[in-house]
Order: sequence, then C-alpha cells, then structure tokens
Amino acid sequence: MEKKKIKYSEGDLFIIKTENHTKFLGLIVRRKGRTKLLFGYFWQLNFDVDDNLVLNKNKAITATKFSGLGFELSNWKILGKYSNWNKSDWGMPEFRKYDVLTNKYYSVLYNDDLEYVSERQIDEKEAKNLYDHGSHGYISLENYLQRSS
Repeated sequence: MEKKKIKYSEGDLFIIKTENHTKFLGLIVRRKGRTKLLFGYFWQLNFDVDDNLVLNKNKAITATKFSGLGFELSNWKILGKYSNWNKSDWGMPEFRKYDVLTNKYYSVLYNDDLEYVSERQIDEKEAKNLYDHGSHGYISLENYLQRSS
C-alpha cells in the first residue's frame, strides 16, 4: 500500500475501522515533535460525531502511545478538529504496568513529550483504574481495540 502525506495534529478526531467492522473514535492529544509518535484516547464508536460531541476521557476504552502510520496508509480517516479541544483538559494519565516475575503493579508517568518520568509501586486495586502501559503500531492498535470491544 502506498503512503500518502497526511496532516494530523493534536486535537484531531479520527476513525479506525477494524477487521470485524467495529468502529472506534480516536482523539490525538499529544504528538512528539515532527515524529509519527502520538498519544490518544479511544472510544467504541456507538454514538454520533457532531459539533455537540463531548468526550469523557474516563469513559475511553484505552489511552495509549501509537504510530501515525495508519493515517499515511489511508486506513484511518481524520474527521477534523474536536470542537471542544483544549490541550490542558487532556493531560497525560498514569498507566499501569504489571511485572510477572515479581507479581507487582506499578504506576508509570510520562511527560507531555511522551518521555518516561517515573514509576511507583501500587496495589492491584489502584492498578485496575489505570490504562495499560505500552505503545502500539497501527496494526497492533487495531487488534487491541478489537479485543477490547
């Protein structure tokens, strides 16, 4: 598949359609410089997207770092800027990391440039309220969303 030069930026809404035809709405909330590394929130698209749309980050299926290659391969459709976009409303959340060797959970923090800041040990109860730590290529993200729906 041929790559196209597609412009995307913080505050853009986009649609991902998975293999099983489930649709997801994504919101880009961080972009690391001129790279293709992005961070965004994702919701299963079972509602109308219009100018009155109000998104709640606490109701997102996930929030994760991901590659922008899905745009350039024309797999993901950009809808335009979120009408309620305000970068300060969409700070970087804490993420959960599980260490299988020690059977311990950790909270991981990143700054607005998507750089690792710190982590601290947490209990399982607190971990359940956090998004999974990690990042996804475009196919990996589609598969992850499909499994989460």
